[in-house]
Amino acid sequence: MNVQVIGHHPAASATQRPRPVGVRLAPLWVIVVFSNLPIYIFTFILPPLVPLYWLGALFVLTFLALSRVPPRERDYSPIFLAVLVGYAGICLIWYVAQGGGEPALLRQRLLGVAVCAASYLVFATNPAALHAARRALVAMVVLAVLVNAYDITHPFALIPADSEFSIVGRAAGFFINPNQAGAALVAGFTLSVGVVAPRWRPAYLVLVAIGVALTFSRAAILGLVLVTFLLAFRGRSLSFRQVAAQRVRHAGERFRSPRLVRPPRVRARRSGNAALRVNRCRSDRALSALLGFVQSQHTQRILSAAHHQPHRGAEP
Repeated sequence: MNVQVIGHHPAASATQRPRPVGVRLAPLWVIVVFSNLPIYIFTFILPPLVPLYWLGALFVLTFLALSRVPPRERDYSPIFLAVLVGYAGICLIWYVAQGGGEPALLRQRLLGVAVCAASYLVFATNPAALHAARRALVAMVVLAVLVNAYDITHPFALIPADSEFSIVGRAAGFFINPNQAGAALVAGFTLSVGVVAPRWRPAYLVLVAIGVALTFSRAAILGLVLVTFLLAFRGRSLSFRQVAAQRVRHAGERFRSPRLVRPPRVRARRSGNAALRVNRCRSDRALSALLGFVQSQHTQRILSAAHHQPHRGAEP
């Protein structure tokens, strides 16, 4: 006797599948690598928690999860993976040919190759994984802007006044360095603006522009201007009409409100004077997003700090 529940459709339930593995892993990679939280926690909150532990946990989760993906569902570019292996081989050959050298530099480069390969295996699992990574990047960019605003209005709340990383009048947030904070926002905006609804893209641009402006990083401000006009010229993510509307709105805000923060040229120091980012097409899309994501400055900072040698001092 066949009993069918009212409102239950077998065909519909058969099509309901759990989310792909990459959809769950991709946001984790974005949060750990883009947010710079491992560096911040290691530097100011919990020094025993080395950033390498975060990457190690991601490696274990990634390979345990991807090992359950059937081979027929994997669609990776062998050329890209071969390039990574070739680069690692060149690093090893060069290290041996020179009779050794700085082991920390070699470990940093090999760790960079490992991060690049593991994150690519996640992002290129399927288009949904790449889309999830970009949506997570939108959330992290918005969070970074909010943290920058908090940092500029609450001096020394995130970075102590007696720290050599403390810079008065320039927001850095969890990135510690204002220049790296600005570069991260520009890279994150470039890689994530395509998944934002078109009607919200001007507002997203305004938000990122505010976050970059709070860092007072000239390179980041120039980079955001160039990226904005390049995206508008291509006409895929932004239009010149949206850019013009954003510029008019930004100019109006500046006209109505005075400048709230003026960056002094005094740096807080340790002394007592411290008051102050099923075909070849989707593999190529994943590759382009990955390259911009991994090659950003704050990613390199995570790799260097994974060896107990965090960068000391902010760029002027």
